[in-house]
Amino acid sequence: MQTGHVQTASNATARASVLCTPVPYALASRVRSTTAYYAIFFAGGMPALVYQVVWQRVLKLYVGVDIYAAGIIVASFMLGLGLGSLLGGLIADRIRRPAAGYAVCELLLGAFGVLSIPLFSFVGTWLAHASPGMIMLITFALLLIPTVLMGATLPLMCSALTAHDAHIGGHLSRLYAWNTLGAALGALLTTYLVIGLLGLTGATLIAGAFNVALALLVFGLCRLDAPSRTAAEAPAAAMVQASSSMSVLGYRDVLIVAFLSGFTALAYELIWYRILGNLLHSTVYVFGTLLFFFLLGIGTGSLLARRTIDLPGAATRFALCQLGIGGWVLLTAAFLSNGSQLPGIRHLLAAATFTSFHPAPSLIAGHIDTYSVYSLLGLIFWMAVILLPPTILMGYGFPNLLREGATSVRKLGKDLSGVLFLNIVGATTGSLAVSLVGLRYFGTERTLTVLLLIGCAAPAIVFWRKWRKACPIVGGPAAHARRLTLTASLAVLILFAAPGPQALLRAIHYADQPGVEAIIREDHTGTVVLRRQSEVITFELERRILDKWRLHIDGSVHGELRGDGSAIVPEAELQCALGVVREPRRVLSIGLGDGVMCATAAACPQVRELLVVELNGALHDVLTLTAYGKAIDESGKLRFVRDDGRRWLIANPTEKFDVIMMWPLHAAHAYSGAIYSHEFLALIRSRLNPGGLLYTKTTDAYSTARTIADVFPHVVRLDEGVYLCSDQALNLESAREPQSPEWLAENVQANRDLILEYTAGSAINRDFFPISEFYVTYSHVEQLITRTDRYPVTRYRMPTWRSLK
Repeated sequence: MQTGHVQTASNATARASVLCTPVPYALASRVRSTTAYYAIFFAGGMPALVYQVVWQRVLKLYVGVDIYAAGIIVASFMLGLGLGSLLGGLIADRIRRPAAGYAVCELLLGAFGVLSIPLFSFVGTWLAHASPGMIMLITFALLLIPTVLMGATLPLMCSALTAHDAHIGGHLSRLYAWNTLGAALGALLTTYLVIGLLGLTGATLIAGAFNVALALLVFGLCRLDAPSRTAAEAPAAAMVQASSSMSVLGYRDVLIVAFLSGFTALAYELIWYRILGNLLHSTVYVFGTLLFFFLLGIGTGSLLARRTIDLPGAATRFALCQLGIGGWVLLTAAFLSNGSQLPGIRHLLAAATFTSFHPAPSLIAGHIDTYSVYSLLGLIFWMAVILLPPTILMGYGFPNLLREGATSVRKLGKDLSGVLFLNIVGATTGSLAVSLVGLRYFGTERTLTVLLLIGCAAPAIVFWRKWRKACPIVGGPAAHARRLTLTASLAVLILFAAPGPQALLRAIHYADQPGVEAIIREDHTGTVVLRRQSEVITFELERRILDKWRLHIDGSVHGELRGDGSAIVPEAELQCALGVVREPRRVLSIGLGDGVMCATAAACPQVRELLVVELNGALHDVLTLTAYGKAIDESGKLRFVRDDGRRWLIANPTEKFDVIMMWPLHAAHAYSGAIYSHEFLALIRSRLNPGGLLYTKTTDAYSTARTIADVFPHVVRLDEGVYLCSDQALNLESAREPQSPEWLAENVQANRDLILEYTAGSAINRDFFPISEFYVTYSHVEQLITRTDRYPVTRYRMPTWRSLK
């Protein structure tokens, strides 16, 4: 009753204040400026995601491309955002024009964005020599300035908009929503268009120009709309304090549940990327689309929250959303792992397994059929089903938690920044816990189970506090007791219904079907599945892979064991290459591949040492179970280093080799551009002894082939996708064990002159301008088609063997 009198009195005060204002001008001006600020904050989300995508890619060139490196980069990014929100909140409460502070942040961010690529590439070379702790410290230092500026924008903008208005919750949810939706659009445009057309440097220049333009717009609005904040905030503060008196969750409790919700939110994102990346074969478009749907869901939920956020019961709404998130994640995981043999679900999983990439290069090239169309629709379907419901609940719940923590306009910045900071610290901790500990030691399914149980903690705290205080606002003690019981029931259900070890990975690799054998290993660096199918299960196209052991790395097919896998069948092309080199004593293999190349090199009598630098530790574990892996291990020549290839080469500048071999994943696979770049190939060339040779494979006969031919003065292409590259002429006929003239006539397809002639109009792959990897904008996308039985790919070749001479 007393609360009602306070609220009535404060409403009257607010109305009196409004009546004293020149209504036609002040109100119209305020509406226009508020709408403009919302539009600016929406646009401000786009360059932020451009920076996140670009900087993460640049840093991964030097720290590696595994989830361990991703966790360090994401944690550094998030920690900077948290510090920025804390600093922004403190500043927002102390300046008269928070909007001007926001403009300064955008201006400085734009200046940093323009300079970021040269700075990151200069400092990045030092990271190859650094320990994990030093890598995180340097990465954090690099990202500190821009992420602090990004993190400060929400408290500053919210303070600017609440100067005359008590509806803190409404502004919070709208700002959070529009900025997040702008970020979602930025993620989509950056991945599908901007990087492919402009490269990484061009993307950051566009983003920097965008930041500067937004800063100038806000400075202009500040001149037109300069309210007296002190005079206007008194009635608003009274209304907010009256509203906050209905809260029963203490600020300390708000901070605790903010940490827990942040922990699970980013941890779920990493788990979802592990699952969807394997299911949809890990192209850059899978990650970009995941970011889009993740942010789209959060932005949509925040918009939905605006109608009820200023009503009593914000903490209860947040807690119910947390329960809904856990329930949906459990439902989808359990259904996927236990219902994979049901008609419909089985068809979708089979289609995902046997579709090359999502979207398929054949679709981009204009070949329309069931599988190419599914490659796009399946991408949308799996993202929408798995991501949208829980992220909408995240977006709906978190503004309610922010509203619960906001107590007064006078210290709005401080209250908001505290909640944002703890939420981001939780997100940072969650990303590190999953990438460094969870996936490394417990696997995807057990890590997911632990996250689901942690997700029950936040609603349990809220309902327990409310039950103890017997809050009458949203239900009485009985209602809170029922919600506590519901939370406990969900925790028990998680223990019994969560997927068991490898259940999800088997389902998404179509490996839990009858007639399928599979060996599965995973760690923090990725997943490896060696799979053999003995009968057709769903589609007739499965017949072409029957009784073949196929290797899947992070969901993508990466070769198959020759023969039945029980005995070694050497690679004739590599035997030919080893025979060209006079003394192939030291051989470096960047990656194990399917083990065939390494086994062939280990069997060569002239090879004394085989050094394998492989990032994916699970791959070595799987291949040791095969005849190829055993032959490599038992040769006595193997030295195995678990590291990223580029990072190892930079860290060991004195190492030289007679032969370097590499067979990266398909040219359309995520981060393949870092292996086929001009800079990396030049690094490879510098590590070859005189007369040494690079042996590599790629399906791309245009940009990648031209890049190879631009780096090496002597190049021969064998069998459509094998390249022999050297500083000296390659005389295949005078090799130690030359192939027959018939074999040479059939397999030698092009020399360097022919490659340069046919690829004259193709761009060269660069570290900061990858071509084939962003294949939606690639002019020779047909070269990346994997189903050549359905869509034959014509590659240029020499008319006769003699023309090579």
